[in-house]
Amino acid sequence: MAHVTQNWRVEKPAVVSRGGIVVAQYRAAAEVGAAMLRAGGNAVDAAVATALALAALEPWNSGLGGIGYMLVQRPGEAAQVIDFGAVSPRKLDPAAFPLTGKIGSDLFAWPQVEDDRNIRGPLSIAVPGSVEGYGLALDRFGSLSWKQVIEPAIALAEAGLPVDWYVSLKILAVAADLRR
Repeated sequence: MAHVTQNWRVEKPAVVSRGGIVVAQYRAAAEVGAAMLRAGGNAVDAAVATALALAALEPWNSGLGGIGYMLVQRPGEAAQVIDFGAVSPRKLDPAAFPLTGKIGSDLFAWPQVEDDRNIRGPLSIAVPGSVEGYGLALDRFGSLSWKQVIEPAIALAEAGLPVDWYVSLKILAVAADLRR
């Protein structure tokens, strides 16, 4: 049986820095983080500033209504974890989420819930932890103020969401859900 194959090799140059490196999907977000380092901030300041900038630039992946974890390790110390995962509403009734016995088709492949009510609709909402987690990270490990770290993200948000081909594709992929 004949077939066609492709072999791709992706190479990128190594980068070395004594003052830190910030990477992100969007260059503008990485530049925000790098600006925190130049302003005398540390890696946590840069990470939080970058995350906040990404909330303005790619809210579908890194929005303020999100969740996450942060590992912080200072030289000579044990790593510490900041857990800012989602929290279920206090009066949530698990019986409101009957399982179908199948695996869901969403990104996480959780057990499928009837009518996808864990993914779409009012029962899919959890209490997000991102903002609280970023604040805790800055309080415990940061060196800059919340005001200094958030100001660039506010400026990006006020400038509006840049819509390129990728953003258009992301919106199109959920257009039916947005119409509901």
